[in-house]
Amino acid sequence: MVPADFETYFATMAAVGGTLFGLIFVAVSISPENTVQKDAPIGRQVRAAGSYNALLNPLVISLFALIPHEDISYPTLVMSILGLVSMLFMAFSLLPQSSGWYARFHDGLFILGGLVLYGFETYYGLRLLQSESDSYALYSLATLFIIIDTFGLARAWSLLGVRQFPIQDRHPHQDKNSA
Repeated sequence: MVPADFETYFATMAAVGGTLFGLIFVAVSISPENTVQKDAPIGRQVRAAGSYNALLNPLVISLFALIPHEDISYPTLVMSILGLVSMLFMAFSLLPQSSGWYARFHDGLFILGGLVLYGFETYYGLRLLQSESDSYALYSLATLFIIIDTFGLARAWSLLGVRQFPIQDRHPHQDKNSA
């Protein structure tokens, strides 16, 4: 059972998660032929799936946490294992398709990051399974949900084709008229 102190947190995470999850549908519906349809590039399909999984994960667990007297260890374990399996599937789908060292490195970091996040989530779920009153595991899980949502947002942002960290193509002093 989740302590009453966390009720507002999980209600907020459920609301935020629902909103962010809805935004995935908007991002995908902008051009489904480039993200989720059969002919879409594998990299974009993987980004869509990674974003979907990352945003769904804290949402589902937060909704279970809002059920009175509900133990969240089982939903946490189920969602974290689904996340791990999903990341492994993405690794086998994406890495062989990656061309060039930069793409492999970038895709590998994404997959490694997901495996680490879902691995910690599994660990905290196991701790909560052993003891529902493990406050360290609950606080750590709450923090991890924020990180997982951020991970999902980064994946969603890249679906839109926007560079997360744009780099200037020219030296800033080359064009004196630039602001």
